[in-house]
Amino acid sequence: MTDLGKKHNPNARIINVCVLAGFFIAGLCVYFPSFSIPYFFFDDKAAIIDNPAIRDFSNVSAIFNAFNTRFIAGWTYALNYTFGQLNPFGYYCVNISLHLINTVLAYYFLRMVLASPVNKHYPHDKTTAFLASMVFLLHPVQTDAVNYISQRIVLLTTFFCLGAFICYIKFLVTKGRGVYLLSVVLTIAAMFCKEVAFTLPFMIILIEALFFTTPHNFHLKKVFRIVPFLLCLLIIPYLLSRSHADLVPMSAIASINDTQGVSEVDLLRAGGTTGLSRAEYALTQVHVHGTYLRLLLFPMTQNIWYDYPITQAVDIKTLIGLCIIMLILATAVFAIKKFRLLAFCVLAYFLLLSIESSVIPIAHVIAEYRLYFSTLFFGLFFVLLVEMIFQNRKLFKIIVVSFIIFLAILTLSRNLLRADEILFWKDAALKSPNNAKVQTNLGYAFISKGKYEEAITPFLKAHKLRPDEQTYQNLGTVFIYVGQYDVAEDYLLEALTLAPDNYQFYFSLGLLHFKENDFGGAITNYNKALECSPDNVEIYRELCIVYRQMGDIEAAGGCYERLLELQPDSLIFHKLYMGFLSDQKDTGRLEKYRLKYPEFFKSMVN
Repeated sequence: MTDLGKKHNPNARIINVCVLAGFFIAGLCVYFPSFSIPYFFFDDKAAIIDNPAIRDFSNVSAIFNAFNTRFIAGWTYALNYTFGQLNPFGYYCVNISLHLINTVLAYYFLRMVLASPVNKHYPHDKTTAFLASMVFLLHPVQTDAVNYISQRIVLLTTFFCLGAFICYIKFLVTKGRGVYLLSVVLTIAAMFCKEVAFTLPFMIILIEALFFTTPHNFHLKKVFRIVPFLLCLLIIPYLLSRSHADLVPMSAIASINDTQGVSEVDLLRAGGTTGLSRAEYALTQVHVHGTYLRLLLFPMTQNIWYDYPITQAVDIKTLIGLCIIMLILATAVFAIKKFRLLAFCVLAYFLLLSIESSVIPIAHVIAEYRLYFSTLFFGLFFVLLVEMIFQNRKLFKIIVVSFIIFLAILTLSRNLLRADEILFWKDAALKSPNNAKVQTNLGYAFISKGKYEEAITPFLKAHKLRPDEQTYQNLGTVFIYVGQYDVAEDYLLEALTLAPDNYQFYFSLGLLHFKENDFGGAITNYNKALECSPDNVEIYRELCIVYRQMGDIEAAGGCYERLLELQPDSLIFHKLYMGFLSDQKDTGRLEKYRLKYPEFFKSMVN
């Protein structure tokens, strides 16, 4: 399929099997720690944990309204939820599988490019494609996209883009209308994964212009067949222009809330929104590009959340950086004729980063997952450059394989670190000590492990760095856990003065009063929380506990029934209600439950 007219190798099938096995084994060797990561990250809270749209994968309309330009990713979350609810294992399995599949697609795509008519005399297409794909698979910078469930949008976008490239190149060779149509369909699908798919049509133009077009074979049909891909560019602007009450504001998504063990207290760590102008963002990206290149070459200082300085005016360092970027791009353009493959790598690398690392302000100025797709072209550039410098094939392979092994060791180390939530955030706090959000997440990691005393220090640091309502609430919450109720109340009341409509502050006050056995105060605050968040299941769950403790069985039963109305498919809530009915020996309510939820009743009884 990928040799594009080259002589058929009778051992091709065996080679392909060995290559695929190599990808599979290498990928699992470095990503096996990820299967045991017991928690979600950042945007996973809003996109998955607290998102009712994913509770039913057949409700396409609800998923579309909730995810908009990330609809396909949302639908895959819904599938995950269907089979495993909120068990992180299934979500990580899908992400790792997508990364392995993308590596296979990358390999075949690179083989097709390296075996294109322009490169027909290049003899090492399979080896080069394999080594470059290994860099893509094993580079530690990829761990951010693979281990960050919400960044499945990056993995899916890459999947559809590579599929579109392969189908389009196949069309250029075979003229088959079916693969051409499939490439258009895959392009449309990519537009429903992430906004960076906007670069896909331009990548197709770049691929055809560099590898399948010469002055002798150019004709108007080449222009017309690109038109459907260019029309796909209208999809993303249309989706972004939609206004719907159910749309998830992706720029304001909160970070993770662990639902195991501490779900009664939601420690918000909202992802920051940007107040940067386009000029400030663009100037900062000049330095970000330098950081990205350093990470690709020497990925020893990875960080989940950079405390990155903002460039507000043009200085000499920024000017030099901008000149270097322009020089690299200009050199790539002028080197197309003589060093076409290297030029392609440079142009593709910057093109894929152009949406998120140029002039469009995004909440975080730097994020490692943005390098995911571009890493493929860094890998190809690295392999080609080493091959060019070292003519001795044995020495060339030793250098490249050594680099790949180096990357694999770092990736395994990064994944092992990520599997331990406390160590992971300690590492981030060490690298970004002045980032309040990092300190907050470290505090939350301690709380998730029941280490409440240890959580106080990072929460205090976060409060000192950013004394807002959220850090007040976090401190109030942790002091509840350590039994310092007076201190906790002071912090929570201060939080309420800053944000009187935030249900979580009332929620925490309700918990505080409950701990003090002040059930009336607990109910008052929980009801105030409900006024701010009427359908919040966690509030109703806590009310169930309070009413049962008070002996108000009627009110407790009503709260349990409300829980089931809000989440009728929740096995946990059904078990809680059945336990309540069994304890109270309430045969009337039990019969009503049996008639309303016969399947759940049957499963509980059996």
